[in-house]
Amino acid sequence: MNTTTEPPPPTPRLAIVQHHPAEHCGEVALWAQARGVALDVYRADLEHLPLNIAVSTPLLLLGGPYPLNVTPNKLPWLHAEQQWLATVVARGHSVFGICLGAQLLCMARGGRVGLMPQTETGWTTITLESDLQIDALQWHEDECILPEDACITGFSKRCPTQAFAFINASGSSTQLGLQFHPEWNAQLVDELNHFFDDASPLPRGPDAARFAAIKTWFWSRLDTWWDAHRNAPQTNVRGDQ
Repeated sequence: MNTTTEPPPPTPRLAIVQHHPAEHCGEVALWAQARGVALDVYRADLEHLPLNIAVSTPLLLLGGPYPLNVTPNKLPWLHAEQQWLATVVARGHSVFGICLGAQLLCMARGGRVGLMPQTETGWTTITLESDLQIDALQWHEDECILPEDACITGFSKRCPTQAFAFINASGSSTQLGLQFHPEWNAQLVDELNHFFDDASPLPRGPDAARFAAIKTWFWSRLDTWWDAHRNAPQTNVRGDQ
């Protein structure tokens, strides 16, 4: 009798690019744990990038308090990330950008980042597709000025590009950005307030209902993006530089 068993399938992996010590994965880590996804975290601010990442591995770019409206960027590590990401995006990698990550994706696709007339902070109402409205946390003074091939999928009163996507030939999107912070859960907000102290404009009281609502939406959005990535054709084997 043949007792040979098939080896278990490899654990799916998600590469995280982190830009600041206090802005970690937050809700992304909880989603990944629930979905059986392993996270590989790279600290771009410490000059650590996944230079040889396979096209089959999706990327999620986190936020950070750094300006992108100066070219070339005065931070050498951030300038290096911009050059790397331009190559990664051109090769068709799946990329989910949040705040600074969304701005980096915008620029990698040929857009620009500009200073807003007024800073946007704290809980903000975001209008999404089908007129769905959600409350999400913000802390930014720059906005994405998108290239023509981007599709705006969300806006707020002060920022017309709160969410955007680049639609591929199959009608789905594996490259998308969010200017707001759905990954900031109550625990992470407490950590950010402790780290930035009086400079933080983030709320300091309990707000369970808002956090629960944005979590539900964010997990669903991550699921949709993850499924689009898995169903996308993989034309390249590796993204070596």
